[in-house]
Amino acid sequence: MKRRTAKESKEHLKTIKFLMVANFPIIYITSWEEDRVGAAISELSAALNKQVISWSCTEGLIKDGKRIASSTVDPLMALDYILQEREATSFIFYDFHHYLKPGADIRYTRKVREVAAANRVNPHTLFFVCPVLYIPDELQKDITYVDFPLPDLSDILALLNSMIEEYGKPPVVVSLTDAEKEELVKATLGLTLSEAERAFSKSLVNDMRLTIDDIQEILDEKAQVIKKTQILEYFPPVETFGDVGGLELLLEWLRRRKEAFSQSAITYGLPAPKGLLVAGMPGCGKSLCAKAVSAQWHFPLLRLDMGRIFSFVDITPEENLRKAIKTAETIAPCIFWVDEIEKGFPKSAAAGSDTSARLLGHFLTWLQEKMAPVFVFATANDIANVAPELMRRGRFDEIFFVDFPNPKERESIWRVQFRRHRQAIPEEGLDELVRLTKGFSGAEIEQALVDAMFLAFSDNRRSCQMSDLTDAIRGIKPLSESRRDELTKMAEIAERSATQASSYVPEEITRAEVGLARELKHVKKRPGR
Repeated sequence: MKRRTAKESKEHLKTIKFLMVANFPIIYITSWEEDRVGAAISELSAALNKQVISWSCTEGLIKDGKRIASSTVDPLMALDYILQEREATSFIFYDFHHYLKPGADIRYTRKVREVAAANRVNPHTLFFVCPVLYIPDELQKDITYVDFPLPDLSDILALLNSMIEEYGKPPVVVSLTDAEKEELVKATLGLTLSEAERAFSKSLVNDMRLTIDDIQEILDEKAQVIKKTQILEYFPPVETFGDVGGLELLLEWLRRRKEAFSQSAITYGLPAPKGLLVAGMPGCGKSLCAKAVSAQWHFPLLRLDMGRIFSFVDITPEENLRKAIKTAETIAPCIFWVDEIEKGFPKSAAAGSDTSARLLGHFLTWLQEKMAPVFVFATANDIANVAPELMRRGRFDEIFFVDFPNPKERESIWRVQFRRHRQAIPEEGLDELVRLTKGFSGAEIEQALVDAMFLAFSDNRRSCQMSDLTDAIRGIKPLSESRRDELTKMAEIAERSATQASSYVPEEITRAEVGLARELKHVKKRPGR
């Protein structure tokens, strides 16, 4: 993965200026920040001696703060005005995507094509500034798309400094070092300028102070904003590697890459990790690992539910994926958790020409070319249904397979669950619990403990006993039995294409023998034996 430099952060402005100079007729910009985009276009237009005229469906055409004509509220009349204007102009049309959607009046598309043809001769540039991307097939050759990123570190730092200068007077107390300012600003990455301003204002209003302690309030505000996208979900760092029972090979791989995004790693010449794919049995810790690595690396965790990509009627799946990736890159460095990746990029997508195939192509290109420090943590329940392109070495740094926990891991899981649910660990009966839960997933072990607690609680709220635990275990039929054939096939596929997340520990040996087996593993045989 390439590294983003400071100069690259403003590359979009250079691109827009180049397109204007080269007389590209129509430029489509996606952004929620109309004011910020409009200001950037106005600044570029002034440098190129172009006037600026904006349009909206409520105001019509506006020049220098004044309406040109009330009739230009009609989009066709507004587009006609472009054909008549002689002075070099940048026309900014807001929310015009509604007139380009499937089912819209064909005259809008036809008129835009006429404007595009005229703008190749006239010194005009038509900008469509919209929160979502809609380009009909008829306009694919006439419109150039430019991605306008969310504010970067320098943008938000300038906002924070201006707010401190304006509001940081008694009785307001501002106590921030330069390093703390930068940390506070990093916490707001992924927000628009107006959202960042609201987050800072909220911190000021709450206690009339602005300090590094306000970072949690800003993160809470950020979480709310991300949730409103209905595509990404923000997870605070709560779980740790200590909450994961087993999977020691996977956790060790992640530990070795903790500092891979640091400045020292860049100086060393180490490429930033792309990500990893963790596939395997349901309920065996894949999601828990995604949450734990977020806390271990001190990176925010954004979860992308592939099912939600397809759940919106008025927004295309491609636009949803693009918006999710854009948010992750802005917040970077971060963990981008793609949950149940096989649902969005199934095996059948590779040979088709449908939406899934387009999504897969877009995701693969981004995965290969991304510059932002975004670590992709992809999880899959059914490795047999993951698109082959994702399984090819080089797409991810590593592919791990999570099997049902071995005896040593089941013991660790039992201990974790007893601590989590504030129950005493039955040391004398732990071996028996490990034996009885052979073939159980971590989630099923937790459910057995919860069921046992309900039994004890309903019986005069007494403490949980071994008999409660054994009864609860016998009442659960694990997936390893109910879906044996399917899961066996999955394990066979994983053996050929993935690395095991855990060391092999035979089921036959006891807990006491586990340590001995590990010691004997390293003892070389004597000659002649």
